[in-house]
Amino acid sequence: MGLAQLAKVTLILPRTESSKVASKLAQFEWFHPISSNSEYSDPHLDQLHLRSQKLFQSIDEVVRELGIKTEIGIMDALIKGTPKNKKELQISEIEQLITKLEEESKTLITETSKIIDERDSLNRQLDEYRTLKDTLSVVSNLKIDLSKLSNSKLLYQNMFITKTKDLPEIQRSTSNASLFTLKLNDTNSALFIFGNNDDADKIGKVIRSFDISQITIPNTFSQNPNEAFKHLTTRIKELTTKKKEIDSAILKLSKQNTSKILYLRESSQFIREILETFRKPAGLKNFAIIQGYIPTVMADSFKKLHERWITILEHKKRDLSPQIEEEEGPHDSDAHESKENQEPTLFANGPYFRSFEPITLTQGQPKSNEVDPTSMIAFIFPIFYGLMFGDAGQGALLAMLGAAFRIRGTGNLKKWGTLILASGIAAVFVGLIVGEAFGFHILEVPGGEFLRSLGFIGVLNAADFSEETVLTILTFSINIGITHLVSAFAFAIYRGIKQGKTYEVLTNRLPTLIMYLAIISLMLAAVGANYKVLEMYTNQNPAPFFSNIAGEWVTVEIVTKISFLILMITMVLQIIAVPLGVKLGKLKVHGNVNEELFMTVIEVMLIRLVELFANTISYTRIGIMLLVHVALMGTANNGVEFFLSTGNFAVGIVVAILGNLGVMMIEGLLVYIQALRLHLYEWFTKFYDGSGVPFKKLVPEMLYTSILWEKKLTK
Repeated sequence: MGLAQLAKVTLILPRTESSKVASKLAQFEWFHPISSNSEYSDPHLDQLHLRSQKLFQSIDEVVRELGIKTEIGIMDALIKGTPKNKKELQISEIEQLITKLEEESKTLITETSKIIDERDSLNRQLDEYRTLKDTLSVVSNLKIDLSKLSNSKLLYQNMFITKTKDLPEIQRSTSNASLFTLKLNDTNSALFIFGNNDDADKIGKVIRSFDISQITIPNTFSQNPNEAFKHLTTRIKELTTKKKEIDSAILKLSKQNTSKILYLRESSQFIREILETFRKPAGLKNFAIIQGYIPTVMADSFKKLHERWITILEHKKRDLSPQIEEEEGPHDSDAHESKENQEPTLFANGPYFRSFEPITLTQGQPKSNEVDPTSMIAFIFPIFYGLMFGDAGQGALLAMLGAAFRIRGTGNLKKWGTLILASGIAAVFVGLIVGEAFGFHILEVPGGEFLRSLGFIGVLNAADFSEETVLTILTFSINIGITHLVSAFAFAIYRGIKQGKTYEVLTNRLPTLIMYLAIISLMLAAVGANYKVLEMYTNQNPAPFFSNIAGEWVTVEIVTKISFLILMITMVLQIIAVPLGVKLGKLKVHGNVNEELFMTVIEVMLIRLVELFANTISYTRIGIMLLVHVALMGTANNGVEFFLSTGNFAVGIVVAILGNLGVMMIEGLLVYIQALRLHLYEWFTKFYDGSGVPFKKLVPEMLYTSILWEKKLTK
């Protein structure tokens, strides 16, 4: 679990063998290239890259034209599942794969392009004819020959369609021409203009200033508007019938070749990206230098790529030597490092823990010198979710939905399936403890006495909303929050040790943890003093928690005095650490030391105190969300009981179903957001940076293609 150890590798080889190294590294798969660029390239590799680019563009164009989905949606995954039979391609070199894909796609691309071009041409023709039909529909009752209305050297004559209300203004603007009008309908009129050809420009300007359409009919049709309109109507019907036939043919072509098209697109995209990566590697004119990272456990396999190439492996070790630390906070002192120069990180979690990586990635990819919190998240996130969504019935439905995603899904959907399944199971257990199932108390249903005998079912009845129950739930929530926050501070200390920041650990991170525990102790003392804060120094009541462990001699007074002293010591230590660290050469501050000291005093004595208290109280949302869930379901079930008591059984059942679905959808999303928020704002901020670079292997997970390399390397 955690992050895999990576080794930096360097390959030195003749540039003419660039295409060969691309094939070998694609065969190796687990290689993260370091981006580099050079003015030199291998002509053969350039040619292969050009071919792969053209191939992908051609196939991608087919995908777009046929409207084929390249990704599997959630509903498709649930109904159809993931692709079962991948296309197996056995090759030895990338060039061989390009040739094979070109041969397999040639006929398909040609056939698709032909039918798509025919469809597009038909659509253009239909658009043109429909536009002409709309124009002629206004004058279709005119039985005149427009071909005889042609301009001569002396006479200008033309026919237009215009708004009837504009005719007086047009007539005043063209006083030198003769106008004849024919009313076509309530708003439009046919306008015939006859005039001297010398006035043609003036007439044209007037015409353009109004919303006027000139009547023109293509030479392929009769110039009689009435006859042309009838011909167009017939022709449009014929073309529409033909278009339906072409659309059916395209749909049939798409259904018959979807799997083939998808694997062709996926494979061509993979080749294009591989060749793009190695098109211009660093180095000299005749020699190429390729650098990247590989998992350390695969170093022996990597050395066997090619005997003639120079292979250099650097097993990176963590530098734990003392170092000068900048005053930037406990978890961002190296945030200024360029991502391009960072070592990538590769998760090495097991199948279950891997499903919670999306939660970690919400904050960002861990850096190589960070702790991967995924294993902790895999344990605590379902607990948070279950505590806030405590309902055995709805939790079971949620678990079944997650199981369906896990079984039928792939990639991230499969991971989310495991996460939802674990959260649903946790909700079932919490629902049994609080005695809730679909909003009904389990012990009140038939057979409840038997369930009571099991001992743990319904031991905490959240539905009675008594003061004792509410306080118990909220206290339990805060206790979980304290444990969660302590783990965050512990991770921060571990990360500091791992980075070699001993001084910061001793003067900041460890004191912050002790400071937080002192604050919690004071909060417990305040509870023991019945919240009489001013009497805590003299109160002789047993201190909660401490008296349970050590005995009743541990009073509120003792806990208050010791905790307050520890709190002051930790605060003073964090404050004096700044000037002391600068003097000893352990810290480097930006600007004046006195200004930095003043800001540290404000942060430690005010901001950090309030922040730690607020972080702890924030975890009460766990219990509050549980109580809200119970209240919502109680309200919904009151409506169900009302309809059942009045004899409206059908309505009652509908209300029960809709009520449960509504609460599950709303509450399920809210609970996820709240559980995620507790990680992002209360937990991650204490120790986690999340600005790392993910390890990206050359060959991604393929849904439709399985590439079998001859003489496959053993991992």
